[in-house]
Amino acid sequence: MSISVDNVYQQVLAVANKEQRGYITPQEFNLFARKAQIDVFENTFAAYKDAFLHPEQVVGQHNDLMMLREKMQPFKITGAYVDMDDGTIKGITATDANSVGAIGKIVDGDGGSSLKDDIHWVESVYDFQNEIVFKEVTKRDVMYMMDYRLHKGFPASIEHIAYEGGTSSSLAFKTHNVFYRHSADELFFYPVTVNSGGTAHTNFLPKADYIKKLSRFDQPKWAYVVANNKALYDSTSAKDFVVHESEESSLVNRILELAGIAIDKVPLSDSALRNEATNKAIQAGPPSAPQRR
Repeated sequence: MSISVDNVYQQVLAVANKEQRGYITPQEFNLFARKAQIDVFENTFAAYKDAFLHPEQVVGQHNDLMMLREKMQPFKITGAYVDMDDGTIKGITATDANSVGAIGKIVDGDGGSSLKDDIHWVESVYDFQNEIVFKEVTKRDVMYMMDYRLHKGFPASIEHIAYEGGTSSSLAFKTHNVFYRHSADELFFYPVTVNSGGTAHTNFLPKADYIKKLSRFDQPKWAYVVANNKALYDSTSAKDFVVHESEESSLVNRILELAGIAIDKVPLSDSALRNEATNKAIQAGPPSAPQRR
């Protein structure tokens, strides 16, 4: 659910008038609104990314991963296709199973166009058909694994191998499926099983979930028509905020802060900062009781 741009503007005007800090024009408000939405999005995204990568650090806190997921849901794209480029295969030989890597491009549908202008952050990559979840590593890690396999036949680091249980009494290991980011929309996968012709098997079908750039959405805009020298709200041309509805107070406070700075009204900015601090304290809730040793 979006946040009404008119509701936010009216709240901003009400607080500004209460503080006797003058009138904020629609043009000024629209500029502040765009900046405020960017700030709120980036703050929420940073918390979400941190919680996604380190979920053990946010359990039970106000910025719990589930709430952050809800806030980021409008920006999350799931199941994007990844087209493998056979011309990028690197490795030992094309006939040695699990010995090569290749680049896959995140695209808009099977065989579609690149999504490099859409992708803000690649969250996860998987191939459910083959029961694979890919782990992101650095390019250096992948090159090391490929080089080590060439000389030793298996990875040196236990982090890159997993015990495969079975009835056999001997230990069987397999390499983790990993990737590194080659570019904004390209991922280098390792290992990639290839056929005798040196191309990736057709049953290798990775997909990606990613966070879409805020710039790909409409910017907030309080549209108006002029009647009797007065600006009247035009809902047909207006654009609402796209961030989560729980961020409404943060938007109001951030716009007031920006407005106070722009018109050199420090008390207005201070008031907005105090309100935002209060809101965050309420969201965080009371401190937890100390643990007994």
